[in-house]
Amino acid sequence: MTMGRQRLAFITLFALGALGAGGLSISNLMSPNPAPQNWIGRDLPDDRSARWYRTLGENAATAQLWDVAAKAARQETKATPQQSASWQRLALAATNAAGRPDREALSALLEAYEVTPFPAPHHMQWRVEFAAAHWRAMPDIVQEKTLTQIRVLGNIGEAWDLRNRWCERFEAKALKDAACETL
Repeated sequence: MTMGRQRLAFITLFALGALGAGGLSISNLMSPNPAPQNWIGRDLPDDRSARWYRTLGENAATAQLWDVAAKAARQETKATPQQSASWQRLALAATNAAGRPDREALSALLEAYEVTPFPAPHHMQWRVEFAAAHWRAMPDIVQEKTLTQIRVLGNIGEAWDLRNRWCERFEAKALKDAACETL
């Protein structure tokens, strides 16, 4: 090894050691299973896959690091704008980061409806339960779309137990009535 290469190797090892000493390592930054605590107060890279952003967001949500989860979900929606589930993850993360459904969360939820008006039943269930949890904060258009999701689920026999549970527990009259009418 030449003197120049030895010096470069030493500098590289030193830099990697310095990063590692701070709890932040190259392997953590590049990991397919990223640690959300490494991204608190930091910008996310723009060159990762949608899966990497989704994994980071899920890990952050599990750790209740909602600002990191929201940053990851934003990046995921840039990478996969045609995936309504990405927009739903952004709606959830933004809501939890702000402590309520804010403009970003509501825009993300509306984008999810725009991208896929009637997704798989479990996604419709998520939308209904998300809106129900924040019913008073939902604009009229989201409330209307939510009631439509309930009616569509009414055509799916396997969702009967779910709709029955909603009929029993939803407090908002419009939601309760929509669920009960499908039984």
